[in-house]
Amino acid sequence: MCGLYGFFRNPTEAPNAPQKRLRYLVRSLAIFNETRGRDSTGLGIVGPQRVDLYKSTLAPTLFWRATEGRNALAAITPATTLVVGHTRQATSGGVSIENTHPFLMGDLLGAHNGIVWNDHLLTVKGTYTLTGVDSQAFFAYADEHSIKEAITASQGSFALTWSERPFTSVGLYVDDVSTLAIAYVRQFRLLV
Repeated sequence: MCGLYGFFRNPTEAPNAPQKRLRYLVRSLAIFNETRGRDSTGLGIVGPQRVDLYKSTLAPTLFWRATEGRNALAAITPATTLVVGHTRQATSGGVSIENTHPFLMGDLLGAHNGIVWNDHLLTVKGTYTLTGVDSQAFFAYADEHSIKEAITASQGSFALTWSERPFTSVGLYVDDVSTLAIAYVRQFRLLV
């Protein structure tokens, strides 16, 4: 069990959400999701011409007090178009920075809640550094093939958030076992 959170804003629209509100939103969503995972916290933050990953083996409430959390908050600006956040409850692979979501695998940024039972069958040809966590194998396979093919080839339970370069859209997927809640904040034109 893990927690997925974040926001997406259409990059073709002018930003109108105050920086302080965006940072408060992301921090609050992470802390809210702590009950779904305390083993690590990670964020992928997409802004103009950049993708930054912030990862820690701290629970969300501690993450924001640490340097990595403070740096992540500082990276969230009105120009930020996407934040993919994840709180991890380790089910496969150890607790480490390398196993902390989200993963940036080639052109694909993504996070997964659930378990992939047959991750050892998701073979990839690329030069990915895989550390034995099922979700990482899933996103490497998806980067080489497609999200749809990765879902079809995988057995397990899934709630997914992802975006592909140039990160102008966001993908959400949930199977019939998992849950995923979304909302649209009209005032700021954000999908949360």
